[in-house]
Amino acid sequence: MSATSLDQDISTVAYARHIGTAVLFVGTDGTWSVGRVGQKVSEYQSVKFNGQGGIHDDTFDVTALAAELREDGGYVLYLQANQNPALFFEATTDAQGNINGAKALSQAELFAAEVRYGIDLNYNGGLGDAMVLVDAGSVNLYLDGLGAYQLQQPDGSFRPLQFGGVALTLDALEGFEIETIVPKEGGYQIYVRDEEDNLFELGTDEAGSVDAGTFQTVGSAQLSELEQRLGEDINAAGDTPVAAGWTSLLKTAAVKAQVEALTANNAKINHAGLVKIVDAAIESVGGASNPIGTDLFSDLKAIAARGKELFTAPDLAGAETGYLLYVFNQLVNGSKANNFYTGGQTQTQTLGNLSANATANTLQKLEDKWLLGKDLPNPTTEGDTANPNAAAASGLYKAFSAELISGASAFDVNQGSAGTCYLLASMAAVAQVNPTALNSVFVPNGSSADSLQTWGVRFFDTNGKVHWVTANNQFVVKNLEDTETAYSKVKGVDAQGNPTQELWAPLLEKAYAQANELQIFGRTTQTNSMLAIEGGLAEAVVNVAGGKVTTFADEVTTYNGNSILQTSVVPTGSTALEEYTKAMNEGKVLFVVSQATTSDANGSKLFVPGHAYMAYDADTSSATNTTVKVYNPWGFSAVTAQEPVPSHLAPFDMEMAALVGTTGISLWMSV
Repeated sequence: MSATSLDQDISTVAYARHIGTAVLFVGTDGTWSVGRVGQKVSEYQSVKFNGQGGIHDDTFDVTALAAELREDGGYVLYLQANQNPALFFEATTDAQGNINGAKALSQAELFAAEVRYGIDLNYNGGLGDAMVLVDAGSVNLYLDGLGAYQLQQPDGSFRPLQFGGVALTLDALEGFEIETIVPKEGGYQIYVRDEEDNLFELGTDEAGSVDAGTFQTVGSAQLSELEQRLGEDINAAGDTPVAAGWTSLLKTAAVKAQVEALTANNAKINHAGLVKIVDAAIESVGGASNPIGTDLFSDLKAIAARGKELFTAPDLAGAETGYLLYVFNQLVNGSKANNFYTGGQTQTQTLGNLSANATANTLQKLEDKWLLGKDLPNPTTEGDTANPNAAAASGLYKAFSAELISGASAFDVNQGSAGTCYLLASMAAVAQVNPTALNSVFVPNGSSADSLQTWGVRFFDTNGKVHWVTANNQFVVKNLEDTETAYSKVKGVDAQGNPTQELWAPLLEKAYAQANELQIFGRTTQTNSMLAIEGGLAEAVVNVAGGKVTTFADEVTTYNGNSILQTSVVPTGSTALEEYTKAMNEGKVLFVVSQATTSDANGSKLFVPGHAYMAYDADTSSATNTTVKVYNPWGFSAVTAQEPVPSHLAPFDMEMAALVGTTGISLWMSV
């Protein structure tokens, strides 16, 4: 992708948008293809209409969501209208990809398709017409099968939230998220947050009709007063003060005993302690299918509300983080990621947010997800499409033992078969130019009861806000007897070329897939799956390290509406070459996108199309150096006596002028 082609899709490589019984594949030009799992990309069928291919998301003003196999050997496509997200279509093709029928789906047909294939086509967080719990509190808020908000009444019935006489939907609230709803005299009070973390309130009448005239900002002083008066951690910030004797609020004896023991003499609760508390809570329920009840739910919420003062979670450098506060809040107070549980399978199961009516089994699954790292991503991938032999594949999970980090560098990054070059190039860049930055990415938790190691892993979203997931040391292998991972490798080399084993790169790759279902990266597919993180650009540099990245263009603009990817105009009196060279000498990340094909004199590959690289200073002792080393995330590879012509070279040397001047090469740099 060239630096001037900023109207293209954010993917630098083609990618599979969906893999189920069939593959829905989107090319670098955005066109649709369909194929079968195990086929090479070159064997997929272009989707055609009246014999013409080249169909993409704008051709008929519909976005392709998924493809599945038909019994006659053809395919069925599920499509969503671009202008009306509530409108869905089904198109059928023959085995050659020719569209031979299409129709709008009724509600019943949409729901049936979701249940049949296990796909949340309308992104309401559930399958079919099932109600999805969004927030549990003094008023339980649900989304119905069409994405409309419903208030649960004391008798268990539902009342729709309305605005202007029309049902209030998830799509209508785009840019806002409902934090909590509390009853008030004559109606309800709704508290919502925007993408910049501003909190607002608005009221409804008794029938649930929103009064726009009540919309107003909630200031910090007002918020504090409201939380005290209502006894609700409205903004889920975990900043309720820990007053003397506060544990008298806790009604579950086993939970209270654990909290008091762990906080004796002003001690803080670490990861192991929090696991003990949740384990005690689960055991107190008395059976996997029993509801946890109002008292236990209130106890867990009371602990979460005081998380800032109760929890301790230092990173690798010893600096305190908000890791436990974040993950326990997701566990107790709800998260979009709680809608489904994947557990390393190729098809998810519905889960749901915690409530008084949730079972002990649900609480166990939420503990597995947020504290134990067991909600492993769907292992299926399309593969590295920079390799013409890429094909959709899957695998199993296996535990690996090694140090997390032992002298981090780009050479620790060794891609494997997943199409995550953009992510691994970003990770390699951060590790090479600022290896100590990785210390703030990970919180070590130690081993769990089943001897799996876990870590808290931090990411930044597209607005610079911090998010955390818990990941364990299980990684995908093709066969259980394999001693190396299928995707990002445990193996690497040190600066002298000696083999090393470190977990940080595969752990960060897997954790990125887990965090993707938080819907924080702005990706097309926002599920906990390896295939959903294939293909991307330099945004991953920011997701890992924060800040922003930029490339030079004729005018300042954001890339695909993503503010962390913003083009810049070359400063007056300078050139792009001078600016990139200056950035390189200042130790900033250089992310390289290739659509070029180059080799060295012996035929070893240097640049390949549809692939991401990173570049770094070849001489850090010089403040004016003009030579870079370019690293391919496929892994370290050098000319040796045993292999005089390796398949690719990494790293290889280039002059900055040659790098910037090569046709088909574009650069992004951190700012």
